[in-house]
Amino acid sequence: MILRSSFKLKLFFIMILFILFFFILNIPNVHVLEIKNIDKKEILFQEKIFSGYIFATKINHSVQLSPVFEFFEIDKNYNILLTKTIIKDLGWGMPSNPEGDFSYQNGEMVIENINKKIPTLIFRVSYITKPELILRGRIYDLRFLVNDSNALEIKSKKISVINRIYFFLMKK
Repeated sequence: MILRSSFKLKLFFIMILFILFFFILNIPNVHVLEIKNIDKKEILFQEKIFSGYIFATKINHSVQLSPVFEFFEIDKNYNILLTKTIIKDLGWGMPSNPEGDFSYQNGEMVIENINKKIPTLIFRVSYITKPELILRGRIYDLRFLVNDSNALEIKSKKISVINRIYFFLMKK
């Protein structure tokens, strides 16, 4: 009698494990914006993204000392698109035929509707330019997050919920 209940108990646990395994396999993947320090091979940031998600980079031009903004948007296929650039001074030059719509707004040159697909954005950090990353309305001064001359890889990525949970647990 004891053998029989032991067998039933083992069978019950095997069935539970099988159901859990099946459930885990069917959890949908999520799209994230991942920012990785290439030099240290360290993931700095992961954020769940959606179509229409916008983020930006800002640097100060090393000669003119004026801000240069670049805006990026996630499209419906989760690609990163360069959508807009705002420049105050021409110290670094202008493309002769800029992609998108060029205009002057509030004393700044604005190129909009660029919509250039960027599979992976490599952003080299230089302390001279005071680089910033703008995510969800928050400004991150990259001089305090990575070393001078480090390169950041910014990309849209599809990951499992398990990997996302693992990232959060390891970052805490």
